[in-house]
Amino acid sequence: MTPPRLARRVGSLLLCAYLAGAAVLFFWPSGSRIHRMNLDFWWQTRRLFGAPPGYGPDQAEILANAIVMFLPVLALCLIFVRVKPWVWVLLAALASAGIEVTQGFVLPHRKLDLTDFLANTAGAMLGGFVGVIILRFMGSRVPSDPEDRSAVD
Repeated sequence: MTPPRLARRVGSLLLCAYLAGAAVLFFWPSGSRIHRMNLDFWWQTRRLFGAPPGYGPDQAEILANAIVMFLPVLALCLIFVRVKPWVWVLLAALASAGIEVTQGFVLPHRKLDLTDFLANTAGAMLGGFVGVIILRFMGSRVPSDPEDRSAVD
């Protein structure tokens, strides 16, 4: 198995594990686990980068929501290079809408939050954009010989 193919397989497995863990958190009956994670994220970002004015737990939650969708969309763009990045962005936005609707109408101790949806979608768009940049950079490094597929397989 060539290194790029192995990397795609390992990346796919890690992505599946990430999405499974995220699904458990998103659909957990109470939001206390996510709230605790957001507070930890806020504390760690303050510790590492300082505390800019106006940066509190609510802003850290928005940043965390963007990162939650940025990572998988970027990974999907890089693993499944034949699918257009906008498809992953659209699917991430639809998934975020589904998560928020489920939290708002199905889970009794959760609430629908438009800010979460917007942050998730912004993160997905950023992930798709970075994916396009990386893919363009990688494309410029692919050998011009059509018989030599070692750089892409």
